[in-house]
Amino acid sequence: MVRRQKEPTKPVHSISTVPTSIADDQSARMRTYLISMGIRTLCFVAAAVAFVVTGWVWLTLVLSVAAVILPYPAVVLANNSGNRQSHFIVPATPTQQIGTTEDQERSPGAGEHW
Repeated sequence: MVRRQKEPTKPVHSISTVPTSIADDQSARMRTYLISMGIRTLCFVAAAVAFVVTGWVWLTLVLSVAAVILPYPAVVLANNSGNRQSHFIVPATPTQQIGTTEDQERSPGAGEHW
C-alpha cells in the first residue's frame, strides 16, 4: 500500500525566493569592481610595455583605449544590485474607482436622490 503525503496547510516558501544578504551582495559587487580595475591597470602597464619594448603604436592605442573605457562598465557592473529585488509580481486590482471631478459635481447633496 502506497502512502500519500498530506497536503501542506500553510504555503511553503522556497529558499530561492530569498534575496542575498546585503553584505554578500556588496562583497560580490566590490569583487567585480576590483577585478575590472585590475584589468584596467594591466592594460595601462601593457600599453607602456608595448610601446617601449615593441614600438607597436597600434597595440599601445588599443590597450590605452581599453584602459580609458573600462571604468564605465566596471562601475555599471558594480552598481548592479538586481539580485536584491523580488522576482514575483503580485497583480493589484483596484477596490474602488475614483470618480472624475464631473462625477463629484453631479453627486447628490444632502437630501437629494439620483
